[in-house]
Amino acid sequence: MAGMMDFIQQQITPETITRISNEIGEDPEKTRQAIDASIPMLAGAISTQADVTPPAGDPLT
Repeated sequence: MAGMMDFIQQQITPETITRISNEIGEDPEKTRQAIDASIPMLAGAISTQADVTPPAGDPLT
């Protein structure tokens, strides 16, 4: 799961942080901290969903 967390973090550029912080009216550093805190939860949810979602075209679904 560390690989997935790294991938998610790489997708969140400084420009993305600036856009989000401007949209919500919050300081960019606080926005970055909140996003960093949420990444493990997001990665866990994606991992859990991947474990329970059958592949597309699975004849048993």
